[in-house]
Amino acid sequence: MIRRVCRAIVRVSAPLAPRRVRARWLEEWRAEIDAAPASPLRLLSRVAGAPIDALLARWTTRSVDIPTRHGWSADARDAVRALLKTPMQTLTMIGCLGVGAALMVSMFAFTHALFGTGPLPGVDDRDRIVRVRGSSTPGRTDSLNWGQFEAVDWSAS
Repeated sequence: MIRRVCRAIVRVSAPLAPRRVRARWLEEWRAEIDAAPASPLRLLSRVAGAPIDALLARWTTRSVDIPTRHGWSADARDAVRALLKTPMQTLTMIGCLGVGAALMVSMFAFTHALFGTGPLPGVDDRDRIVRVRGSSTPGRTDSLNWGQFEAVDWSAS
């Protein structure tokens, strides 16, 4: 019964796809319905993306008078089509990315509050910390070797 409903949704969405690819589009969606798992909710959520997929097929097919789009825009379009076919998976990924970003920001704030303003171990005067670079050429910085480091006059600072 549920497969009939899904086939009806695909059949109603088919006129949205371009004529030159409609038969291939229908064949792809029918195969997707036949190969889908037995779970009715999963199958319905997958088929819910058929109308949008039919509309997006207009940009992914080649016409004689319209040049094919290449590069990142074609990749982005294919990614959107794939994400719309599985809306629950897409929402889960977006949720995980959001939670991960929030945790990263909060951990950075916590670590900065914990270690960023307090005294550094082994450093008496934090304001006197400097970066020492060795180069005679302006605009170029090289690291110092041990002999150059020992030759620095530390009393001048």
